[in-house]
Amino acid sequence: MALRPLPVRVGPQFDEGSAVVWMQNATDLINELVSDRAGGDGFAANVKTLLNALQATFQDGLLSIGTLAIDTTPEDFQTTTTAYYRIGSIQYSKTATSGISFTAAHPITASKYGSILVQINAAGTISTLIGEATQTTTQAYDSAAEAEAALPDPASGNVALGYITILATGSGWTANTDDMTDASDVTTATFNDGTPLTAFTGASLSDTIVSMSETGTLKLERG
Repeated sequence: MALRPLPVRVGPQFDEGSAVVWMQNATDLINELVSDRAGGDGFAANVKTLLNALQATFQDGLLSIGTLAIDTTPEDFQTTTTAYYRIGSIQYSKTATSGISFTAAHPITASKYGSILVQINAAGTISTLIGEATQTTTQAYDSAAEAEAALPDPASGNVALGYITILATGSGWTANTDDMTDASDVTTATFNDGTPLTAFTGASLSDTIVSMSETGTLKLERG
């Protein structure tokens, strides 16, 4: 099998790019091991579980929530904690930020639900997005679940911080014009944080110890 070359040597300079390549190589090897030892005692399957968990640590996405909330200016929203996230295998952070306006005047029909994605890019710019034909197409869902099911994926180069779900009053609701105070311009406004990626903290392997030497050699030992 041809293995991929590491961008840098493994050791003190072992970076995320090198880690990704190492994981790809190790995954290829473990897949072959699983195939070769089909019907075995589960040793290879345990290692594969470990590698899957390690790979998840290099995915793009939210690492720690920013805690979305209504702003003191109730037409705006804010984050109240530092958000940590990864884009293109690089980790970024965004400190708590107030006075965030919606990217467009997203409208919602009277007495109906709408949901608005909140996303962030590598530069730390927070923006909003809906899953309709245009960003000013009116949302008119009968339930919060239906509105949230229609949320779009984040735009390219962004990850989701969360979403805001609105139940409009009998007068309807428009972002940036109407406030988000419950029983005011909205019936209710719910601020929902995204789900952080699952952090890898280790694997419970009943009969396997996995370690990596300074030279990047995968070492498997019976416990």
